[in-house]
Amino acid sequence: MSEFFYVLATFVDVLLAVLYFAIFVRVILSWLPLDEDGPFVSFVYLVTDPIILPIRALLDRTGLFENSPLDFSTLIAMVVLMLLQAVVGMFS
Repeated sequence: MSEFFYVLATFVDVLLAVLYFAIFVRVILSWLPLDEDGPFVSFVYLVTDPIILPIRALLDRTGLFENSPLDFSTLIAMVVLMLLQAVVGMFS
C-alpha cells in the first residue's frame, strides 16, 4: 500500500510542477505581442485558467490590489502550487 501512495505522491508532484511551469509560461506569453487565439497560447490558457480564474475572482471580490497594474493571481497561484508541492514532497 505504501508503494501506491509513493506513486500517487510522485504523480501529483509532477502534475503540480507542470502546472507551475504552465503558469510561468503564461506570464511570459502575456508580455509578448502574440495572437491569443493561436493553438499554443490557447492551450496554455486552457490548462491554467482553472487555477488562475478562481484566484482572480477572489481577489476581485475582496478588492485587494484593485488599482494595481499587476495581475497578482498568477503569483498567488504559483505560491500555492509551491506550498502544495512541499506538502506532497513529504509523502514521496
